[in-house]
Amino acid sequence: MSGIRNVGNNGTQVGGITVNTPYETDDGGVKVDDFLNLMIAQMTNQDFMNPADDSQYVTQMAQFATMQSMQELSYYSQTSYVSSLVGKTVTVASLGLGGSVKSETGVVTSISLSNNEYLITVNGKQYELNQIMNINSTGNSVTQTDLENAGKMQPIVNKQGENSISIRWEAPISDELRKGELRYDVYITDNGQVDFSSLAGVKKNGELVGEDLTDTNFDITGLEPGKTYFINIVVRNQNGDQAVYQQAVTKTKDA
Repeated sequence: MSGIRNVGNNGTQVGGITVNTPYETDDGGVKVDDFLNLMIAQMTNQDFMNPADDSQYVTQMAQFATMQSMQELSYYSQTSYVSSLVGKTVTVASLGLGGSVKSETGVVTSISLSNNEYLITVNGKQYELNQIMNINSTGNSVTQTDLENAGKMQPIVNKQGENSISIRWEAPISDELRKGELRYDVYITDNGQVDFSSLAGVKKNGELVGEDLTDTNFDITGLEPGKTYFINIVVRNQNGDQAVYQQAVTKTKDA
């Protein structure tokens, strides 16, 4: 099985990380050695006038071996499944205050094993496998072509204050599952004479006021009253491809 190998008494190695298998570390379970010791003790102390049937031992050994093989197969199947999640976009759910359900979409960046329970990491947070609501079965990631749709879109100004501007914007793709892959940087300038429409121009001439955002709403603060500002957004996918939106122009309220 690709990416998984047995390392003897030390456990099983998955993607370079050694983890212990439940049937190797569960001290509460009956192992092969325990079964053999019990069988030897039973044979040693049996009534020789009424000896046990040898065929019973053979049957019990076969049943025990089958049970252990099924445990191992189940473990390796789960390990293979969890390993396959890395790099995929998933939607996970958790309970919030008052019993409300919160969902979050993002790419599985790593897996870990804690108390024989697998945990996945999505957007920097850990979740159990039973919290997965949806998996992007298509395996499609946001492409550079998808990002270029941003060039047809513009940030929307929700509210202007004397020292602040609230903006929002739409993701360049409609696929809700893949939206979790996107990250946004917000740039601003008060110089209307510079290039603030191209990717290079925005990065060169703008001030970065919001970085690595996942939410498509943002409040820009620390501005001057009664001043005109140019705002733009740079979007990127998990591969590092980038694109830029159309610039928005707005003015803060007079003092």
